[in-house]
Amino acid sequence: MNALRFITKNILAVVPEQSTTIDWFIDSLVLPLSEPVEVKAGDVIRVAFSYLAGASIQSLEKNMSTMLIWAIG
Repeated sequence: MNALRFITKNILAVVPEQSTTIDWFIDSLVLPLSEPVEVKAGDVIRVAFSYLAGASIQSLEKNMSTMLIWAIG
């Protein structure tokens, strides 16, 4: 694994009667990891990131981490 993919969207409106939103999905954001992690199908990985709204993408990249928690076979 060498990157994280973020699925992004904008909230266009809030529908209080239904406790939901009207969303506009944007292209995925793919950011490379600082170090690749060797994984196989079925492995368990911990992913963490920190991002303040309006901050730069570089600040998100600096605050991403991954860790192999449990490996299959």
